[in-house]
Amino acid sequence: MDTPCIPKDHQLRKEAIQSINAVFYQSALTLVCDRDHMSIDVTNIESQSVELQECNLVAVLVCDRNVRAWTFLESIKGRNNVRILCKNDTTLSVREIINRVYAEGRIEIGILCHLLSNFLPQMGDGFEKTPMEHYLRSDDISNEVSGTLLSHRPASRPGDDIVIWSLLLGGDQIFFDPVEFWRSRINTWIYTGFLISSTARCKEKGLSWAPAPPYAAPRAKAGKKQGRFYRAFDGIDPALAKVEKGGIFGEWFICELGEEDPATPNTPDIANEIRNIRRSFLLTCRFGALLQPVGTSQSSWHKSQTMARYRGRMDGTLLVVVGCNKWSLAEWRGHRVYKWRWKGLYEWPRDVPLPAFKKENPICIT
Repeated sequence: MDTPCIPKDHQLRKEAIQSINAVFYQSALTLVCDRDHMSIDVTNIESQSVELQECNLVAVLVCDRNVRAWTFLESIKGRNNVRILCKNDTTLSVREIINRVYAEGRIEIGILCHLLSNFLPQMGDGFEKTPMEHYLRSDDISNEVSGTLLSHRPASRPGDDIVIWSLLLGGDQIFFDPVEFWRSRINTWIYTGFLISSTARCKEKGLSWAPAPPYAAPRAKAGKKQGRFYRAFDGIDPALAKVEKGGIFGEWFICELGEEDPATPNTPDIANEIRNIRRSFLLTCRFGALLQPVGTSQSSWHKSQTMARYRGRMDGTLLVVVGCNKWSLAEWRGHRVYKWRWKGLYEWPRDVPLPAFKKENPICIT
């Protein structure tokens, strides 16, 4: 129980968090104490029915513990033996509930078992590993997958989401600051599709592309209607970009807007969307561009000629808006490229044709 066990003193709290993964790894079991479950009586024969086990499974899916960031970390790192505390101090094994529902219950509920991977020990699935997964321990999660899962799970204390993110990665270092977190990722790779979300970005030089917190939530503005926001997804279909000190370098599809309009002819509808983009994102930039991630072939992890689509909720095409002043150049592997800065996301309407994009490598986002 982290609340009574972790001190409030800042330094002592930091020291306690340093060992939290080891506590979860070595635990005999993880006991879920949830108010809804603790009212369920499982001591009689009727309580062992498939119907009640289906209710137990759904309750696990929607309980508070499954939608918070700290308890998600606990689920992942201490998932070898997860049990639920029920009425009269009896317990149920989550694994046994899932097995029973999967074997005998309703198929539409059994399918939901795939949403509970954080409650079950990780096992080999027989599929080809992605390039990232070759470097992970069985109880660790990749940067993109963990960031995606935390995109839906808030932490109650400001700044804790970065701590939890670094703990999920399973490394030796724990970070309390997003800039330090991303600086530690220099010389690693990141899937470009993972960056397509509404989460706030770091303001540090070279990190305009980097999510500051993983959690993506709508931002309330006084007197204004809340616009749409986009949560992250793991992004493993798109191509990889290299994280360097000065930014990320990778292949994207790009449509340069130039000083006035793109080089390709535009319809009035396209020109109107570009004007909207300029007013919303590029007032301080001389040049702008629209980006889309490059897709990959899942069977071979080779780059394809298609644009990777955002897999979250949207009505049109989600584009990255970047801007720059073209006298700012970077050099990477013998290439001199412009330094683009991440400006935000724009949902291009479905009923308006997209302007022409071309594939370019490398593109630098600082």
